[in-house]
Amino acid sequence: MVQTLEEILERCTVKIKIPSKSGWGTGFFVDSDLILTCAHVVKGATSEPIQVYWQNQEAFEAAVIEEIYSDPFDIALLRLSSVSNKFSCVYLDTDIRSSDVFYAFGYPDDFENGAPVTFECEGITGDEPPLIKFKRGQARPGLSGSPLLNKRTGRVCGIVKFTRDRATDLGGGGIAVETALTKFSSLRERQKEFHEKDKRWSDALSYYFGKTLEIKSDVGIDYKPLQQFLENGDWMKADGETVELFFRITNTDYRNIPDIGAIKRFPCSDLRTIDCLWTTYSRKHFGFSTQQQIWGNIEEKSGNSHHKFLKFANQIGWLPDDYDFEKGYLGGLFEGKNNLEADLSYPEGFLPTVGFLLPMINWATIAESGEYFNLKETLGFVSTYASVFGKFAGPAIKTWLRVRSFDQTHYLNSFAKSTVAGTYERVWQLYGEHSIALMQRLRVCQIKV
Repeated sequence: MVQTLEEILERCTVKIKIPSKSGWGTGFFVDSDLILTCAHVVKGATSEPIQVYWQNQEAFEAAVIEEIYSDPFDIALLRLSSVSNKFSCVYLDTDIRSSDVFYAFGYPDDFENGAPVTFECEGITGDEPPLIKFKRGQARPGLSGSPLLNKRTGRVCGIVKFTRDRATDLGGGGIAVETALTKFSSLRERQKEFHEKDKRWSDALSYYFGKTLEIKSDVGIDYKPLQQFLENGDWMKADGETVELFFRITNTDYRNIPDIGAIKRFPCSDLRTIDCLWTTYSRKHFGFSTQQQIWGNIEEKSGNSHHKFLKFANQIGWLPDDYDFEKGYLGGLFEGKNNLEADLSYPEGFLPTVGFLLPMINWATIAESGEYFNLKETLGFVSTYASVFGKFAGPAIKTWLRVRSFDQTHYLNSFAKSTVAGTYERVWQLYGEHSIALMQRLRVCQIKV
């Protein structure tokens, strides 16, 4: 049976004692032989070995200080004298939001064999480095150095540092994982290598989120590749897989993109499955329903859906205010979409891009293949019979996306400027039409965050 995240967290957590000091603190494994804790827990340790106790064992493992940063950072990395495969390792993550629920396991003075405690996150302080404030839990002496498991993300986001009142449930404060990852430069890579080999935490995470997953398909789609990309946090690969799924489900391809009718007929069960996978593994940071919620919060003052789309695209990071892609998150798109490395620091709703980018993907693919690019099919009224050789189409589209104002160029006469400006407007209308159709389909399928 797969262990729960709470069970694995307990197995990752150790009691730390300095022989010459009274009391103790807590630490937790971040690699097979590395323990993360607070610097004040091991303050005073000199030549004598630090004693590390695990799972109520009377015998201890010896450890030494690998790297330490005192106030204001208050973090220390300990190295065991020997590597043991019996220890698991927590999965670190920097994502923190107010009202997140934290589960901690440590060794408080009133439960010397270890005990859990839960807290509610109040937010991040303005200190440098920033601290996590949490409440509704009792932070007793001995808990310093305990891992804070974020119940929303299923990963450890902080380290217990201090109490606000040891006698009540006023809570305390913690060190953000981001501080440790910044100061201990090799820690991020070591975490990655460990969890690629040891799947205990990943398996528990899949089970943790999988309990709420409902994967169904009316057209026989295998969603395992998409789920694997999302589980591994390969957001751009997951985005590309989502595009491929849209093609497969609508029986279209790069040269014959789904029209508005195809999007409006998209099977609800498959749309729910794709959204469920995205929202589950990104903790609702990405996903169609997240986009729909943002869309619904935008006031349509002018009555023009196209203007509403531009405002929406700006808010989720697709378009800067002036349409200049080089300033936005998608700046490297035409240099190769796979070069983008999206993460959860990107704006909420940024992914998946499928509703917005299907027309763009079509143009870019044809341009790169060296085939003829028929403007009549895509832009309709702009050019009736014009065809442009593929290698010229890409640069032309780049220009349309990056030029803020066609009045700034001296290479076009007034008629040409007017024609290109009309083309430019039609490009964004086409993007908007796809996104609007997708939002309408989400409402029909009753998909909500």
